[in-house]
Amino acid sequence: MAKKSLKLNKIPITALMQILGELFEEGVDFIDIEGEGSGKEEGSDRIKVTVRPEYYSEEPEIFTKLEQEDKLDDDDGGESDGKLTDDDINNLI
Repeated sequence: MAKKSLKLNKIPITALMQILGELFEEGVDFIDIEGEGSGKEEGSDRIKVTVRPEYYSEEPEIFTKLEQEDKLDDDDGGESDGKLTDDDINNLI
C-alpha cells in the first residue's frame, strides 16, 4: 500500500495557532486535518480542522495542573506579596 503525500503551502501560522489554542482550551485532544490546494503557485492553500465528539477530553490537563497550583498558593495562609521567589522561578524551569 503506497503512502499518500499531501503538501499544503503558505498556511498562516497565526490563524492556525489561534484555532488550535482555542480547541485546546475547550478540551480537545485530537483533530482531523484536511487540505485543499489553491492550484495557484502564489496562493495560500486551505486547511479544514474537524473535531469529533470522541476527541474531547474530560478536562484539559493544563487546567487541572493550574487549578492544583492555585490551591497550593491559597494554602500558604494568604501571606503572598505577589513577588516571585527563587523557588517559584526554579519550579517554572
